[in-house]
Amino acid sequence: MTPVDISIVHELPGRLRLRLFRPPTDAPAFTEAVRQHEGIESVVFQPRTRSLLIYYQPTEVSDVEIVVRVGVRLSLDYQQSFVRISRPDSSHPPGVMAYSAAGAILIATLTNALRTSPFHKFLVQGAGGLTALAVVDHAWQEWQENQEYHPEVFSLVYLLGSLMSGHPLRASIITWLVTFGRHLVESPGNACLLRADPGSQGKDKNYLDVMIRRDPTKPANPLSVLISALSASIGMQTRSQENDLLESISHMASRHHHLLESLESQSGRIYLRLDH
Repeated sequence: MTPVDISIVHELPGRLRLRLFRPPTDAPAFTEAVRQHEGIESVVFQPRTRSLLIYYQPTEVSDVEIVVRVGVRLSLDYQQSFVRISRPDSSHPPGVMAYSAAGAILIATLTNALRTSPFHKFLVQGAGGLTALAVVDHAWQEWQENQEYHPEVFSLVYLLGSLMSGHPLRASIITWLVTFGRHLVESPGNACLLRADPGSQGKDKNYLDVMIRRDPTKPANPLSVLISALSASIGMQTRSQENDLLESISHMASRHHHLLESLESQSGRIYLRLDH
């Protein structure tokens, strides 16, 4: 059975927008079921865009819990279908300066290996300097767009140390890949599958058994593995590691002891089973 898709469009404190690739079977009942949780102020479904706009109190409910609750309800709407939840990378893509730095690194690598130019030392230093400028420019662009710096930009410290020591080429390559490489791959950690199965425990203890696991159709990309290894080699954590959707859900589930309030019944419960 084809999964029902939910995409997290944007996440801001107190405001969450989701895109549902298949609409709920009963939109008013769907939005009301999601809204009933304490801390959720309003839930609005736009049929034309199939988007769900949710306002909430971050001190009372987390955005991750809301996403799970929406996924549970959508799974039930479509006869316990799998729901694929994805969190696209919203970071700023590489610009002209980043690709210029990549070109400079390539030229410097070739001339350094072949010694085809008497200026190869200057080219190596120039590639390092241009890479440093590209990282600073990228950090500024991301700050303007998201009001945050991604941790990869701090690889600049590693690069500057190598520039001062006079051996920047290897550091330039690592810094470029760590900072910009994440834009070239889709992290498998940014997608997971959720399925809700109704069950019963006794006469009045209805519950939902919710299984959540990583999306098996998104295997790890070799480039993503390389970037993570390079990041670890210089003591960095990549954005994809921070942004891992299943890990975010796992932390939320642990805080709630893997037990959430039911969507529609105060006495009911939602049990979360996470398969890593």
